Amino acid sequence: MNTYSHTFESRHHAIHFSQALNLWGAKRNNGDTIAFREGKRVTLRPEFTSPESMREFSYQLQAFL
Repeated sequence: MNTYSHTFESRHHAIHFSQALNLWGAKRNNGDTIAFREGKRVTLRPEFTSPESMREFSYQLQAFL
């Protein structure tokens, strides 16, 4: 089960985080998005849970918070 997700305090923050993470991911995955957003929650897509993607998720999350 994918545990790389985070619920933000606002939808606005979730949108900006998912955009930044997907921009990073698209450069490495032929333009594919690596995370999806549902309201205030952003989750790394299961097919993109490589160690590098999970590390970037955590890194960007810490920088964002």
